[in-house]
Amino acid sequence: MAVPALAEPLNIVTSITPVQGIVADISAGLQMPELLVPPGVDPHDFTLRPSQIRALQTADIIVLMGNGMEPWWDGVADQIGADTDVIVLGRLPLIGRRLLRMRGAQNAFDPHIWLDPDILQGLGLVLADVLAERDPAGRARYLANRAQMRSALAAARTEIDAQLAPLAPVQLVMGHDSMQYFETAFGLQFAGALSDGFGQDAGAQSLGAIAAMRGPACLVIDVNEANAQGLALMGDAPVVRLDPLGANLLESDNFSASLLRNLAAELRGCAP
Repeated sequence: MAVPALAEPLNIVTSITPVQGIVADISAGLQMPELLVPPGVDPHDFTLRPSQIRALQTADIIVLMGNGMEPWWDGVADQIGADTDVIVLGRLPLIGRRLLRMRGAQNAFDPHIWLDPDILQGLGLVLADVLAERDPAGRARYLANRAQMRSALAAARTEIDAQLAPLAPVQLVMGHDSMQYFETAFGLQFAGALSDGFGQDAGAQSLGAIAAMRGPACLVIDVNEANAQGLALMGDAPVVRLDPLGANLLESDNFSASLLRNLAAELRGCAP
């Protein structure tokens, strides 16, 4: 029996800016997914408003990052109807084998999976299939967007490999340990972090090891961080500021590739 085409665009609700951007790569030209956590707001400290709970309850599809990135979800999950598809990107079987353990917490997975170009391609594969199943009339567009996303990511990876080659000897000290997937994908050297993936400040031993480093080093901090401690600790080392969430790129074509390129462009400031 043929599935009737939807009369209206899918109602897609996403949790954080990278999730919205990734979904938008696949849904471009058909609908812009709704964003729950505003840019600049820490998703770990976020509290849902009643209007946002209603948005979740009326959604066709909800897309989350998972692996601890949305602690508020547990309080609302049982209020979501069976007709709503809930996709947790960090728990997809296709992604599972590529997940990295959180450094210093082997019982938890690092949720920052959107910083790995191979994982991004896998997410595009899954999302295109899910959207096409719910909206058969848009299938051709979803699949074309998926092909465009794959091509853009492949081109970005080639460019970034070349751009970041001079950083091979540089020891990167992170203000917040959120870039593990990007470091692994592009062969960067992690030397320590001033706070771990959960936001817990580094102890005296870790800070002492950072202060004792020799050779080229660079401090990498979030655009929203002041991080006076890190600036003092690293002395004259270069400092670059990144936005791993891509908050200013949500209107860009090819969000996923643009985010990776943006991070690489900023990291070039670490080159000796």
